[in-house]
This record gives sequence, C-alpha cells and structure tokens, in this order.
Amino acid sequence: MGEPDTSQRRCRTRGGITIHRNDRETAVGPAAADLVERLDRYPGVFMSSCFEVPGRYTRWDLGFAAPPLAITCRGRAFEVTALESRGQALLEPICAAIEPLAAVAALEADGDRLHGHIHPPVEVVPEELRSRQPSIFSLMRAVIDLFGNDEDQHFGLYGAFGYDLAHQFEPVELKLERPADQRDLVLFVPDEILVVDHMSDRAVRHRYDFVTPGGDTRDMPRAPREDAYAPARPGSEPPANDHTPDRRRGRNAPARARARSAAGRRARSGRALAWPRPARGFRHGRDHRAGAGEGRAALRCLPRAAGRGGVFRR
Repeated sequence: MGEPDTSQRRCRTRGGITIHRNDRETAVGPAAADLVERLDRYPGVFMSSCFEVPGRYTRWDLGFAAPPLAITCRGRAFEVTALESRGQALLEPICAAIEPLAAVAALEADGDRLHGHIHPPVEVVPEELRSRQPSIFSLMRAVIDLFGNDEDQHFGLYGAFGYDLAHQFEPVELKLERPADQRDLVLFVPDEILVVDHMSDRAVRHRYDFVTPGGDTRDMPRAPREDAYAPARPGSEPPANDHTPDRRRGRNAPARARARSAAGRRARSGRALAWPRPARGFRHGRDHRAGAGEGRAALRCLPRAAGRGGVFRR
C-alpha cells in the first residue's frame, strides 16, 4: 500500500524555476533505515540529531539519496553534472545563470554536464572584499539565486566543503601533492528529501519536480543510476599530512623540544605562559577572509595558533 498524499505545493524561485512539491507522511523508523541503506548504492546525504539547541542544533533527521544533479570543483575547475535524465532539465537554467558571470573564464556544455574554469584574482583588494574576488563562490551565489525561494525551508544545496577552498582566496604555494580524484566541493540538488521529527514522531517525504525552459520533470521517471560506495582498500595508508605520526615525530620534534625548553625556563623564572597572539585576519579561530558565513555554509579555518583563550592546533 502506498504512502498517502498529505499536501501539494507550488512555488517559483527567484531565478524563474517553478517547483512542485508533493508531501507524503511515512513511518519514522523504516524511512530512515531505508535511506541509510540506499546510500550504499547512490550518492546522497543523511544528517541526524536527536536534541535541539536554539541557533545551533535542530532535532531533525534529514537526508536524501540519488539526487538528480551534482556540482563539484577542484581548484578553479568546476563541473555541473546531471546524474540522471531529470537533472538534465536543470542544466539549461544553470548554464544561463552562470554564463554571464565575469568570474567565469570558460564554460562548455558537453552532453549531461557543464564544465568550466574560474578566473584567478588579478588585483589586491582590501581584506573585507576578498570573498568577492573571482572564486567558485561567485558561481555558487548565482546558483543560490537561481534556486532560492522563501517558501520552502528544506530545499537547497547539500554537500561538503573541503579545506582547500581556502586557496580560492589566498594564493598559497601547495607543498603536498593532491590526489587526482580530490574534489574541493561537492554539492547536490535533491528532488526528494526525507525529514524526520523525533520529538513529534513524525516523518515526511518531500518530493520535488521542476518546470524549466529545459523541460518538465513531472513527465520524467525517477530512474537514478547506481553508483555503489567503494570503501578504501584494506591496508591502504591515509595521505601524508601534518598530522601523520612520522611527521609529528620527525619534522616537528625540534619545535616541540624548543617549546618545552622555553616553558621550563618560564616556569623556573615564575613568568606566566602566554598564548601566541591571533594571526592577522583571524578572530576566535574563524578565518573571516575565507568568506565564512556566505550561503548555507561557513568555511572554518584555524591557523596553527590563533584565537583568544589559546586556540591551538597541532
């Protein structure tokens, strides 16, 4: 027996896309378990929280599997990929939204994907304007404007932000080689979202359809392509980094020895230990130069020693 329809809604985004949403009540336990199982076969997201702190945590479980569209980037190269036929209806309006951007150096349409590059920064700007330099976030702001609306609190872009996104704003010379398949950003546009409220023991499945100049997904089947999760090979080593044990014992050993010696001298002389002063541009461990707080996610970057109260990262 199918899940009963509870409501149907329609809204129009700021970019002119008409979104139809169909809400269905579903059983709390089986729905979440089924979603977790599907994530072994399809890309997606599942976030769970059983308590609530105003302004910080909510009590919802929220997630989806088999989204129709993905946005990825590596350095200044980006791709917008239709993961199934329904996602192809979204490529045309996305292309129209990002093609006029001054930040976009190149853009090509190739079947079920768009790919291109972002211009590198060419001028020195004040610190408070660094997040407005050409970057992948220039593209993301255009996509957010395309899909943005004030009527649906759950629909949006979901995914992950990598630490290397900080290099969008600071031309740091890379010392470690990056894996060929590394992606700095992965965001999905879902067409179905499961929302579970544990406090009220209620679960609702939101199903979305899109009407765009590129097509109407109401007439298209939901036929995602499987992309099974591939775990790491047994015995494979993690990539080398500053936290690798041999690097901590080796390269950082002289610095730690000097720090212990200095601490011992201060203790013997009765002088108080003082934390290093925050690096320029950092407050409370948050890098405000990296566009933190823009869009739906904040990029948090801690220096080796920063922040009042002695934030220290080894």
